[in-house]
Amino acid sequence: MLLAVGGGRFQPRHDYPVGKAPRSIAAGDLNGDGRPDLAVVKDGGGISVLLNRGDGSFGTAHAYRAGSDSLTESVVIGDLDGDGHPDLATVGFDSDTLCILFNKGGGSFRPSSCDVATPGVPGFLAAADLNGDRRLDLVTTVFTAGVAVHLNRGRP
Repeated sequence: MLLAVGGGRFQPRHDYPVGKAPRSIAAGDLNGDGRPDLAVVKDGGGISVLLNRGDGSFGTAHAYRAGSDSLTESVVIGDLDGDGHPDLATVGFDSDTLCILFNKGGGSFRPSSCDVATPGVPGFLAAADLNGDRRLDLVTTVFTAGVAVHLNRGRP
């Protein structure tokens, strides 16, 4: 991580262990303290969550399983169930799955709930309200076909 000091300059780098070869990262306030936390897809699968200490540093990574875990590809942060707590969504490259880890509050997560993401191979993931219903929807790239849209139908 590199903290800015202004003028396009940064403090010396600080590394946080999250597992070998991290694949994707997302930032958002996961514990409701007003500071951006980090969710990192780690090689070998799963998600590592690092909570912001408020001084430019992060606590020890907490690991969460995401589906089969073997090749989780991408992660996004957003309130997917409308409870006011940001959740995590992931896609799995090898298992064609879309997994949601629902936030229990305080930046901890329930075990993932997974579904088949696409008939192809999913890659990267984005969250946005695509149909104007004030619920975050998910869209993923599909290496064999383009993109797949997953409209949010409400609380699970």
